[in-house]
Amino acid sequence: MLQEKRNKVLLLTKWYPNKYDPQLGVFIQKQAKAISQHSDITVFYAQAAQENSHSTYEIVVNRTPGFTEYIVYYPKNTMFFSPLVHAFRYWKSWKKIWNLLIQEKNKPELIHAYILLRPVLLAWWISIRENIPYVVSEQWSGYTNGRFQKKSWIVRKLSTLLANRANGRTVVSQFLKRNMLKSGFNEPLTVIPNIIDSHAAGIAPAKNLPSLMKKILVVADLVDDIKNISGVLLAFQKIHGEFPNTELRIVGGGRDEAMLKELAGKLFAGRRVVLFEGLKSNSEVYSFLRECDFLIVNSRFETFSLICAEAMSCGKPVIATKCGGPEEFITEQTGILIPVNDEIKLIEAMRNMLNQSIQFQSEFIKAYAIDHFSEEKASFLFKNVYAAAIEK
Repeated sequence: MLQEKRNKVLLLTKWYPNKYDPQLGVFIQKQAKAISQHSDITVFYAQAAQENSHSTYEIVVNRTPGFTEYIVYYPKNTMFFSPLVHAFRYWKSWKKIWNLLIQEKNKPELIHAYILLRPVLLAWWISIRENIPYVVSEQWSGYTNGRFQKKSWIVRKLSTLLANRANGRTVVSQFLKRNMLKSGFNEPLTVIPNIIDSHAAGIAPAKNLPSLMKKILVVADLVDDIKNISGVLLAFQKIHGEFPNTELRIVGGGRDEAMLKELAGKLFAGRRVVLFEGLKSNSEVYSFLRECDFLIVNSRFETFSLICAEAMSCGKPVIATKCGGPEEFITEQTGILIPVNDEIKLIEAMRNMLNQSIQFQSEFIKAYAIDHFSEEKASFLFKNVYAAAIEK
């Protein structure tokens, strides 16, 4: 029996897990690994080093069968023209990797660009120069909260023009699809949801001594105007007196971390009931998920919310806002949906979870997540997108 041909795919991405932020774009890494079931995937990601003293190009290479990551850290520039300098150094990083691919006789047959605009601009240029088709995938929430509309005319025009010229386009939810169509992007926009790590979800939690402490978990970038972590802190402070044997663990980092820690200190007067755990790798995040009682996602905007799917894959119910993505897959059997910016409903949902007035079946939740967000399902959908793009 003839073995099915594997396509060589170069994936260019704006976000990707790196040494500074192991959570950045982890959903892209998961999809790339799923795609490697049927295609040979090479990932290119580059960013400025955070250390000002970093004076050379550092290339980190990770290889497994059918899947290679090239992560490049280029020297950081802090002068007035730093955006132009960084653009040049990004381009130079890309040329280094492209030359390696040519030397290894690993020239791609398809370019897959994740997140507008820079990766798509590069994908289009390679497509023109090398006569290689390209596809575009988008997950950014800016199309749903007005941020895309606030960008300059040239950025908006380039974004729609280059995406619409692609040989295939994918989005992560129907919610994002509707908003991108309103913003000038064309059909077809194939919906392919984010995926879970079924192996990590299946690891049994550590057997610790029995505890009466209920563990509430938040996993998010600490960017409060989007994730509304302060709203969770305020709601937790009001319900903690009713349920004193509870703790809130917050996993993640971001620009509002100091502000949120200060707010927690004021609300709880030094009591260690709110624990800021910092940035964690995806495997570490799964450890927190397996140990928690339930997850809260209090966002104002989400194109999908992978962390909800990951919590469900561990059999954990979720409280999530109706902020776009979550309401497409969270049901009465898997969690509680509440309005955005509704502290009263958040407190009510937390109370229902803590006193178990609503019963959730862990095995049902886990089976539901595996059925909807498996690697195999995403791999199959991307395989069809790739086949159509190459055929065109």
